[in-house]
Order: sequence, then structure tokens, then C-alpha cells
Amino acid sequence: MHELRVTQVGDDLAIVLSEEVAKLLDVRPGDTVLASPTAAGIELVRVDSKAQAQLEAGRRIMARYKDALRKLAE
Repeated sequence: MHELRVTQVGDDLAIVLSEEVAKLLDVRPGDTVLASPTAAGIELVRVDSKAQAQLEAGRRIMARYKDALRKLAE
């Protein structure tokens, strides 16, 4: 278990990751981390930039071809 400190940044709160926790999450400055509630508390997961780009491309395609996709789903 790792203790993380909460700090004030402007009007927001921020959690400072120790070097050890940053290595465990494999995060660097500028990376995105998702926080998901679980039964045990909160789970932190690093967002894979390649996967995120693929998801965004899929969203654009679905938006562009929404009528065709709706017809295919019938």
C-alpha cells in the first residue's frame, strides 16, 4: 500500500505520485490516468495512447456512418 498526498492546485485537488507509484503505473508527465470506483476503493489505470487513438477513430467512424450502422443493427 502506498500513501499519496492530496494538494491544492488552483481550484482543483491533485494527487502527487511518488516515483515508485509512477513506475508501477508506468506513467510520465502528460499521460492520462483513469480513476474507477471499485468495491475496495479506487483503481488507477494508465490510458494507453495507441488504444485511445483507436477508440477515437472508431467514434469518428460511428458518428459518420451512424445511419448505416443503425440499419445494419436492424
